[in-house]
Amino acid sequence: MNSLFASTARGLEELLKTELENLGAVECQVVQGGVHFKGDTRLVYQSLMWSRLASRIMLPLGECKVYSDLDLYLGVQAINWTEMFNPGATFAVHFSGLNDTIRNSQYGAMKVKDAIVDAFTRKNLPRPNVDRDAPDIRVNVWLHKETASIALDLSGDGLHLRGYRDRAGIAPIKETLAAAIVMRSGWQPGTPLLDPMCGSGTLLIEAA
Repeated sequence: MNSLFASTARGLEELLKTELENLGAVECQVVQGGVHFKGDTRLVYQSLMWSRLASRIMLPLGECKVYSDLDLYLGVQAINWTEMFNPGATFAVHFSGLNDTIRNSQYGAMKVKDAIVDAFTRKNLPRPNVDRDAPDIRVNVWLHKETASIALDLSGDGLHLRGYRDRAGIAPIKETLAAAIVMRSGWQPGTPLLDPMCGSGTLLIEAA
């Protein structure tokens, strides 16, 4: 069983919980901004492919207490990164949250990056390169008070990017939010659906 986390827009957590349970998730726990859940490898793929409400699916790797920047560095380096990806892969770090020690998210991301790179070089392996635009591996770190939560982002690009648009219109509604609106509306497939202010048609496309 994998422990996982699905993020979503605030206010959609309960809908997402129901959706994940319908896909086979167990031990679902709603928190602000997402749902913790458990499932096998099959569910990981199903949630990535079929969730219409999740923004991202994360695989938590661990937590560490951060009372200094060294604590963050050592906490990240304690994870066995060399077992997760090879040095030929590129990676990027997304860091969010601040505390009295880490007062800048870019500084936090740099410490995480250094810890990951050093985990390779200390084993006499080539250092993996950072690619902020199209990385092979995405590492997410959330810092809340003195606790840093570290996770792998399994989604790649955000799951709201369905892949059916070459370009978006002006101020488009996110596909995940459009899907939630359709679900909340009570609309049933096979019945008429009218969107008189359709813009780029996101609501109608999500209902299709």
